[in-house]
Amino acid sequence: MAFRGCCRSIAAGRRCALLLAGRGGGRVLVACALGLVFLLGMVGSGHAAPRRDMFTQVGIIGVAVTNLGYVGNGFSTPHQPSCEYPLNSNVEHMFLAGLWVGALAPDGTIHVSTGAQDAANLVDGDDMREFVDAEGEPVHVWTNSQNPPEGMRFHEDALATQHIQVVFDDYADVASGSHEPLGLKVILRALAWGNPYADDFVILDYAIINISGNVLRDVYVGLWTDTTVGNTTINDPYDPQAPVDWDFYDDNNGGWGPADWVPDPERYTPAADPDIWMMW
Repeated sequence: MAFRGCCRSIAAGRRCALLLAGRGGGRVLVACALGLVFLLGMVGSGHAAPRRDMFTQVGIIGVAVTNLGYVGNGFSTPHQPSCEYPLNSNVEHMFLAGLWVGALAPDGTIHVSTGAQDAANLVDGDDMREFVDAEGEPVHVWTNSQNPPEGMRFHEDALATQHIQVVFDDYADVASGSHEPLGLKVILRALAWGNPYADDFVILDYAIINISGNVLRDVYVGLWTDTTVGNTTINDPYDPQAPVDWDFYDDNNGGWGPADWVPDPERYTPAADPDIWMMW
């Protein structure tokens, strides 16, 4: 599975859309729509409870959804898909993915808030991510079906068979101490359908709101992804003592990497950048 996307800069109060799509076997697997709304408001403080227990489960793609700025679970939960396709097949396609937003602050400096970065596990990832659950904001798991699937309830505002809605902001207290919040509040709607004609994609719709009280200029948005494909019953990412553990580097995908990691350094490690890390 591959993710692609780009976005031009937008001024405060403007709206644009970014579509990120992944394809496998000729079928659309994941589509992510980023709806961007920048408004002025007041800064909030404090946070609600983190949620890592949700995932889409009505179609044939299972994607873990959180209110912490990232999707996927970093292979931290054996009984929950990270990005499994087909659902219940044990074939995973993604380790972790996170929202990135960069902008020019009023003082002329550039700041970037990230929902996920390169990390060996979810614990390390939590130490680096710069989004956090927003105080007092509810988590909704709705359905537009009159016969609600287990764990969901019908709601007139639901847009899909499964509608997960969460809120997070970029006021995280990062261990490094180097994070400078842009002042963002994000509403994520993860939408999945159970109908056969719409069961092979998941939409991630992000509404990004400027609550800093300042104008943010030259705004760029992306979705950072750490993609990796394999069958967890053959290559086990959960058991460190497994006979065959997870191969995080697929030597057929052509990605570059450090010499001590890739199977053929002469081919996959450029001399000009020996510490490069690249996956798709």
